[in-house]
Amino acid sequence: LPTDRGEMLAHVMQHLPEEKKTTDETHQSRILRAATSEDLKRQHNLKIRAEQEFIAWRERIQKWQVDVELVDLEWTLDGNKLILYVLNSRGPECTKLAIQAAAEGLGVIDVVPVSTGGVVVSAANGCGCGSGGCGK
Repeated sequence: LPTDRGEMLAHVMQHLPEEKKTTDETHQSRILRAATSEDLKRQHNLKIRAEQEFIAWRERIQKWQVDVELVDLEWTLDGNKLILYVLNSRGPECTKLAIQAAAEGLGVIDVVPVSTGGVVVSAANGCGCGSGGCGK
C-alpha cells in the first residue's frame, strides 16, 4: 500500500461493492500488489529491527529532553524511513524530535503523535511531523 511515508503492508478488511465505493480519491487506498513471501520476510525482519531499536530511541528522546513518550516505532517496507509513534499533541516537541534525529544523522524520521483515539490528525494538513518539521 503506498502511503505518504513509503510502501507499507496492509490487510484488506472488506471489499466494497461498486455502489458503495466513493469517488472521492482522498478516501481511497490503492493496493499496489499482493505481498510476496519476500515482502513478508522483509516485514518480519524490520519488525525485529524496530523492537531492537525501541529502547535506544527512548534513551535518545530522554537524552535530548524531548517531551514525548515513545509508544511504538516501525520501518517502512523499503527500510528507508523510520516512523516514531509518540504520545503527544501535534506541535513543537514532535518537530524538535524530528530535527534532533536529522541533526544526529539518523536518517529520514517521521514523528507521528497518537492519543487514545489513534493518530492525531491536524485539520490543516492531515499529516505527521516529518524530518525538519510538520507538513507535507
